[in-house]
Amino acid sequence: MNIFTRLIEHWFNLEKEECRSCDHLRLLLEQERAEKSRLLALIIDINSPKREVVKEAIVTPQPIKSSYRPWRVKQAELEAQDRKEAQIRFNQAEELKKLEQEMDAVNKEIENASKVSQTIPIHGNGSPREEQDEEHRAVS
Repeated sequence: MNIFTRLIEHWFNLEKEECRSCDHLRLLLEQERAEKSRLLALIIDINSPKREVVKEAIVTPQPIKSSYRPWRVKQAELEAQDRKEAQIRFNQAEELKKLEQEMDAVNKEIENASKVSQTIPIHGNGSPREEQDEEHRAVS
């Protein structure tokens, strides 16, 4: 139909009445379109990643604090931090000195033990008990 015919039909209310089969076909078409859109939405929903609902914690607003600190306060904090670090270094140095003294003592004991073992004459299998037995036999 051309546009003029439609216009005339509209002005004079001459619109055609539809038959029952057209109504039925139109109803079927609407049902098919609704089902198609429902299936399409289902496919899109399956393929899309699940959106997790994140509950945001309610944060109470805090007053804004000034980050300005006077130089004297900052200087005092830095000096206190330096004193702590110096004390830690001093303690570590003391522990190191103690360990070195212990190691020196152990090394001296090892040296003394090796000197003593070099001065003992070895007879038989070299046990000191055998040496005492031999000295006792020689005396008697």
